[in-house]
Amino acid sequence: MALIECSECGHQVSDKANTCPQCGAPVGAEEGSEVQSEQAQGKNKVTGIIALLVLIGVVYVCSSSGDGGGAEAEHSELAAWVMCQQFVEDKLKSPKSADFPWGYSDYTTHLGNGKYRINAYVGAQNTFGADARTQFQCVVQYADDEKWRLESLTFGE
Repeated sequence: MALIECSECGHQVSDKANTCPQCGAPVGAEEGSEVQSEQAQGKNKVTGIIALLVLIGVVYVCSSSGDGGGAEAEHSELAAWVMCQQFVEDKLKSPKSADFPWGYSDYTTHLGNGKYRINAYVGAQNTFGADARTQFQCVVQYADDEKWRLESLTFGE
């Protein structure tokens, strides 16, 4: 570490310091060090253009991916699981107390053509306020326009 003289106040300042601690003037920066060479500026422009082109490409791919997705992209095991939960809650005496298991894939079977069967259980309060766990089987069919149809819903013990 070398000490240099501040050009403003003459105080001794480390050559590693950005500003003089006495007067706050910038030190250690030689004239012209802030000006980049033309070659470095050219590299920055090329890098910026490439980044812009990549960004445009990503936006194009993301915006066009929804056009050819078809019906398979609009339904899934997770969507069927969520819809069955809603259908089950509609039948419960206390839907706010409904407690479904985690891990929808363990309970959901794709039957083909957008039809799913869910065999699971729900814990909820019954008419008397007691917690009860009830098995259920739900079959749902994906219709169109993000709509689901309940094919069957049966409750067991």
